[in-house]
Amino acid sequence: MEEIRICAFFDVLGTREIMMGEDEGRRHELIKLVQKLSANSSSYSPNVQNLGLGVVMSPSAQSTSFSDNVAVSFPIKRLNIPGKIGNEDHTFFVEASSFFDHLLAQIVIAVWDGLKMGLLFRGGISMGRLVHNDQIIAGEALVKAVELEKETKFPRVEIEEEIINLKDDNGNFVIKDYVRDECLEKIDDRWFVKSLIFHNGYWRDHNWYRQQEGKGPEEIPVVLKRIKERLDQEKVKIDQSSVAPVKEKWDWFMDKFKRTILDENWNLIKGAKEIMND
Repeated sequence: MEEIRICAFFDVLGTREIMMGEDEGRRHELIKLVQKLSANSSSYSPNVQNLGLGVVMSPSAQSTSFSDNVAVSFPIKRLNIPGKIGNEDHTFFVEASSFFDHLLAQIVIAVWDGLKMGLLFRGGISMGRLVHNDQIIAGEALVKAVELEKETKFPRVEIEEEIINLKDDNGNFVIKDYVRDECLEKIDDRWFVKSLIFHNGYWRDHNWYRQQEGKGPEEIPVVLKRIKERLDQEKVKIDQSSVAPVKEKWDWFMDKFKRTILDENWNLIKGAKEIMND
């Protein structure tokens, strides 16, 4: 059924070179990254049940992955979702803002997981008419999100301005004030996700995933240093072998990455700024 939805479209930069290249490990890293983003987004899909604490419900964001791209969408309305608490039937009320918060979390995960592999993400978030289910994704919102992803040029995620002050069918803002103030930034009258600032939840989850793999926890500066070293290695390769537009994107990102660590809320992490100045 066609309805008005918010649609996010993500793309991993440099995919053609990776897939056509001889580095098998690099290809596997890219596939693993896209699979994880798709799986995380699908945790809010209509076919997934959340069983924690005896609660069973099925949210209604939808995720589709193809090649190195992932598209995620959700309706702009409060949903009344039937479910259970224990053995009792219950109706859950899920606001559109909850889906947007979840979407931002997935963007942060994708960006930082990509950086660990030396991969950069770019994306666009738009709204419009859309059909999105397990069989098909098609419509205005996807077309606009793809176009916005291309127009944003550099490795970042841009948000259509119309969404910033958008209200759902109950008159509630889809983007809460504190989310806009803390997680978004306006540059030259365009809105972007602040995916590189320090997000405590991501780093908590980093060690949770390590625990699932039977590994011990890591201090954040240790991981940050490893990411910087990986990015520096990839930058050397880019400078040696890539064309000017690719180099321009990497130059922009490395500058943005350094400035964010030095200027934003990373002062909460002891040693972070020193790593960037090495």
